[in-house]
Amino acid sequence: MGIIEEKEIRDEETIKKVIQNSFPSVPVFMFYNNKQYPIKVVNIANEGLVIKSLGRNDTEPRTLFITNSGNVFRFTFTLIGSKNGYEVLKPILLEIKPASRVKERISGGKLYITNVTNQHDIAKSLVGDNVRINSIMKVYSQKVREKIPYLDLFIHDRYDTRLKLLIDHDKPIFVPNKTDPESVPENFIPYKEYYSLLKNSKQLERYISEISIPLKYKNMVTYGYLSAYNEVPMDISYMTIVETLGSAIKKDIFSHPVLHETKEAIPISDISEGGFSVLQQNSVTFGKIFLLGGTLIFDLCASANEKIVCRAIVRNIRPTEHHFRIGCQFYNEYEEEVKNLEAFIKKHAPDAIKDKSVNPFETTPPKPEEK
Repeated sequence: MGIIEEKEIRDEETIKKVIQNSFPSVPVFMFYNNKQYPIKVVNIANEGLVIKSLGRNDTEPRTLFITNSGNVFRFTFTLIGSKNGYEVLKPILLEIKPASRVKERISGGKLYITNVTNQHDIAKSLVGDNVRINSIMKVYSQKVREKIPYLDLFIHDRYDTRLKLLIDHDKPIFVPNKTDPESVPENFIPYKEYYSLLKNSKQLERYISEISIPLKYKNMVTYGYLSAYNEVPMDISYMTIVETLGSAIKKDIFSHPVLHETKEAIPISDISEGGFSVLQQNSVTFGKIFLLGGTLIFDLCASANEKIVCRAIVRNIRPTEHHFRIGCQFYNEYEEEVKNLEAFIKKHAPDAIKDKSVNPFETTPPKPEEK
């Protein structure tokens, strides 16, 4: 899809198709109280779009934005319902117009990126290293066998039901005793959600309690999970054991170079709080990591001691005389990620911070500065 003329779409099925094709792979924002907030999309279902709530108490229509292929898409939804920190939304209107930057990017100065890897490559590379990972898992299983009889490690580039549940809710599974659904604490996936999806699993039939924690790369990308099952109830002390095991297993997994990752310091050509660009020469590593539409995980650095882990989407790749110019958009799902990124950029490139009260659908291209 290239840049298209302004248009409105009111057909619900057409809007749903746009949502299904775009929301899983691009940042989604809500414009509320004159401010943009990143939105965590939990599920795209027939009954509506399920998102993590911002904590709004009103029932006014929800306005969500994405940018894609040089266009900005404004979706208007009615609120169908909300429960347990989630909202279900029904699309009623989609407006599309050419996108324009609210503020031009500035020079990247001393900022650079390093330890860059393609998000899609993480689970794929780990699956290819399964023999070593299985041997790691065997060692830890033996250490806790008396207390936890069954320990399972799932790493795959395709989601199973349990992994999707962990990613959608961004919470661990903790079922102390399946005969007592009320025993599940509030800060874990609700038993109703858990049971409706996993009621036919063999583990649920055989064991009375379960703990499953997501395994995350750099605390940002979930690539698998660690599960503990028991024939007796488990209390919160078991959660501590499983979390400790998870940290140790992750450390051992990544103690060997298993990912396609560039270790070089790549200077940032220009940056705003919304995105940045870098110049890269063509190479084998370049072709495996910097893919158009791909998601990157990397360290954004001001120095070896001042850095922040970030995620971004490769929006465009353009050849220059000696390099490829790679344009990226920061990809944040949570307000905390946005705040951390803004604080870092404000410290090291303060002119890149824009006015977040500007509605991205109502902006016009900025005029060039007078010289």
